[in-house]
Amino acid sequence: MMRRVVTVSVLFLFSIHGSKAQFRFNEVQVAAGPSYTISNHPDFPDVEELSFLTTVRIAGQLDGSRPWHRSYSYPLIGLNAGWATLGNSGVLGNYYGLMADIIFPKKLNKDLTLEVEAGMGAAYFTKPYDQVDNPENVVIGSSVTFSAYAALALVKRVSKRSSLSLTANVVHCSNSHFKLPNVGLNMPGVLAGYRYSIGSAPEIKHDTVDHVYDKRWRPVVRLALGFNEQGSSTGPVNGPKYPIYLGAIYAARKVSYVNRVSVGIEYYFNTGIKDYIISQEFYDE
Repeated sequence: MMRRVVTVSVLFLFSIHGSKAQFRFNEVQVAAGPSYTISNHPDFPDVEELSFLTTVRIAGQLDGSRPWHRSYSYPLIGLNAGWATLGNSGVLGNYYGLMADIIFPKKLNKDLTLEVEAGMGAAYFTKPYDQVDNPENVVIGSSVTFSAYAALALVKRVSKRSSLSLTANVVHCSNSHFKLPNVGLNMPGVLAGYRYSIGSAPEIKHDTVDHVYDKRWRPVVRLALGFNEQGSSTGPVNGPKYPIYLGAIYAARKVSYVNRVSVGIEYYFNTGIKDYIISQEFYDE
């Protein structure tokens, strides 16, 4: 799932910054409905009631000016803002999110479309964990977290510019143990929405892209640095931030516009785990 979401974001940024098209957002959607905060840990705060999620999205269709547009049947890309109650306002507070998303439409008939959606971005929580003021919130330890969602939507066109939608979705939020506690939030829901076209759809360029792509093997080097606190999902809290080093060396070759194969090695070193092993004296000197 995480790899899918990362791919979505890369495609989104690539299409905006590298596209030859004059991309424009041409539709807006408002959707709202009940959702549920899943209790996924023994220490999870009581969920007292259903949550309620509202989203606003602007989106536009890609026009075929990049090779991958055609491979994914000319999807839409958008910006999705949302806010929600979480079923326990005293402990969990409220959620606000902003995500880049991509929508893959499949026409079922003239007026009915099935859409697969995915997105990623950031979330803000009004009542994260606080050792003194909010010690019961083991779900989210920081105000700002990573956020991702996936959805399946049925869209019915009711006029030239208006459509109605029914969407089943799930939202996930986590800070990847950057600040404990971090049980993480999982919130499935059902949304009813209204969509309005604020401009004409772009003219699809079906035959303007050369089908030839580079099939040579290419060397690739990747480096990454991360930080997190060591422990379980609920603690210990307020510990040090340990650096995590990642690296990879491999050769990659495209087998289509959107697929490639790669062969190589990856390196992962977590200094927090090293310190834990040393402190517990797992191995003899």
